[in-house]
Amino acid sequence: MTSFTNFTNIQSIYERGNKNNKMIESMSGYGTYSEVSENQSIDVEIRSLNSKYIDISINIINPLKILELELRNLIKDSLKRGSIYLYVSIKSVKSFVKPILNKELFWQYLKILSEIQKESDILDDIKIEHILACDNIIVYEQENKLDDELREFIIMGVKHAVLNLKEMREKEGVKIKRYLDEQIKNLSLINSKIRQKADGQIKNIFNKIKKRLDLLISEIEDERIMQEVAIFAQKSDITEEVDRIDSHIAQFNEIAEKEYPCGKKLDFLTQELLREFNTIASKAEDIEIKKLVINAKTNVNEIKEQIQNIV
Repeated sequence: MTSFTNFTNIQSIYERGNKNNKMIESMSGYGTYSEVSENQSIDVEIRSLNSKYIDISINIINPLKILELELRNLIKDSLKRGSIYLYVSIKSVKSFVKPILNKELFWQYLKILSEIQKESDILDDIKIEHILACDNIIVYEQENKLDDELREFIIMGVKHAVLNLKEMREKEGVKIKRYLDEQIKNLSLINSKIRQKADGQIKNIFNKIKKRLDLLISEIEDERIMQEVAIFAQKSDITEEVDRIDSHIAQFNEIAEKEYPCGKKLDFLTQELLREFNTIASKAEDIEIKKLVINAKTNVNEIKEQIQNIV
């Protein structure tokens, strides 16, 4: 058997990581692994970059390509998303090719050598070295079978490299999460200020309409003014948008804390946040609210940019 170190430990960590991972994880990462046993050695390199979906490229020698589907599923289950490149180099005492006698060619060459003997009156016997000197007498075929020991050696090597890559992605994910927490907190504060401004917007609308009407009519009934204010306020009401923003922020925090993968959902929420702030900007009359919306949209775009980096 191979002397591959910590087989059981690698498998248990790998399965536990896939099952319990609830943290934000970067899509960018790099992992390697090397192992030498008495029968074989392996070098594995895996790296991942940002991608909207999961795109896997595997570089492995032909005799081992029968493992490609298994390796592809292994990567897909563990890494979920990203443009991923896997390279596996294996050296084994077991040959991946076997020599085979090309019998048809052998008899053709033997016949030709016999004819040469007769035509030239050469008395020497036809010897084995004469046959071996002919091209393609022996051909080499690749082995299609992969024994369990070598398969386990390769699978565990790749799993170890994937764990190293995930560790790097998780460390980067911690930094991204910290940044997102700060930005989403700022966004919540901005929305609170918008809510406060929105509460005083009706009074401002009342005064604005009354002032306009005062210029046109000397005596105006407050009831008429209130009717005008009510109509205008209805068009300018941003309460629902502000409430939805608070709801989106709460949902954003919950997803970021509890779900994996979460990048696509968070990206969708940032689009919804931008849509609500755009609606507020189109409805609000208060210049301070418009300024706050500009800050909020800048904030959301910074969040959105970071989300493109996570699984």
